[in-house]
Amino acid sequence: MSAEGMVKSQARGVLRSSNWGKALVGFFTVLTLPVLALTISSFADFFSTSKDSAVDMQSVIIVFAVDILAVCAILFLSPLYYGYCRFMYHLANGDDAQVSTIFTYFESIRMYGRAISYGISVISRYIECGLLCAVPAIICGAAWIMLGRNPDLNLFTPALGVLSVISIIGGAILLFIVTRRYYLATYLFVMDKYDTAPSQCLKKSKVMMLGNITKAVKLTLSYIPWFALCFFVIPWFYVYPYYKTATGVSAKWLIEMGDEKWQAVQPPVPFVAETRCEGKVRDTISSENFENTDRKEMSTEENQSAEDNVMI
Repeated sequence: MSAEGMVKSQARGVLRSSNWGKALVGFFTVLTLPVLALTISSFADFFSTSKDSAVDMQSVIIVFAVDILAVCAILFLSPLYYGYCRFMYHLANGDDAQVSTIFTYFESIRMYGRAISYGISVISRYIECGLLCAVPAIICGAAWIMLGRNPDLNLFTPALGVLSVISIIGGAILLFIVTRRYYLATYLFVMDKYDTAPSQCLKKSKVMMLGNITKAVKLTLSYIPWFALCFFVIPWFYVYPYYKTATGVSAKWLIEMGDEKWQAVQPPVPFVAETRCEGKVRDTISSENFENTDRKEMSTEENQSAEDNVMI
C-alpha cells in the first residue's frame, strides 16, 4: 500500500472510532461563517440592484454598512478556521478533541491577534509565490496584446495566445507545488498556543518538507476525484472532514520525520549554568567559563586552608 493509501486508511479508522459526529459538528460550525458572509454580501448586491437608478444617500449607507459586516465576517473566519485545524489535528492523532477547541483563538486578544498575524503571513507568502509563478504568463500576455495591435505581426498572435494559456496553467501547477513547502505550517502553528511565532512556523515547515513535497502533492491530488464527486454523488460534508483528517494524520508523520532535519540546522546551544554567591544568583555563564570559575574557587579555598594551617 502506498503512503497516501495508508494515511487515508488511518483517517477512515479515526473517523469510524465514534468521531464522525464531532467531525461533522466541527465542519458545520466552521461552514456557518462563510455562508453568513456570502449571504450578507448577496443581500447587499440585491439591495443595491433593486433600487431605482437614482440612488439616495440612505441606500448607499446601508449597502456600505452591509459590506463592512461581510468583511468583518471574513475577518472573524480566519481564527475560527485555525481553531478547526487544531481540532481536526487532535482528532486525527487520537486525542480527546472537543468541539470547543474550534474557538481556541477567541480565548484572549493575544491568541486572536496571533491567528490574524499568522493568516496575514501565509497570505503574503502565497502572494509572493503567485507573483513569481505568474511572471511567464504576464510576459506572454503582454506580448500577445502588443502584437495584436500591430497588423503586420498578427501571424504570431495565435501562437502567443496559446503560449499564454500554457503559461497560466503551468504557473498554477508550479504555484501548487511550491506552496506545498508550507503544508505543515498551519499544523505547527496550532500545535501550541503561544510558543512558536507565525514566521517561525513557515520557516520550520520549509525545512521539514525538504524531500517530502512529493508526499503532500500525491495526497492532495488523490482527493481530486472525491471533490469532483461532490457535485454529483458524494456530499461535501463527508469529503471535507475525511480530507482534513487525512491531512492531520499525514502532518503528524511528516512532523515526526522532519524534526531531525529541523534540529540539524539549528545552531548548537552551549551548556548554561548558574552559580550562587552569598545567597544571590550570578549571571549565567557557559560551560567553559563555569569550569574556569570552579577552578578559581577551588584554588581560593586551598589557599585559605593553607593560611589557616599556618596560623595554627
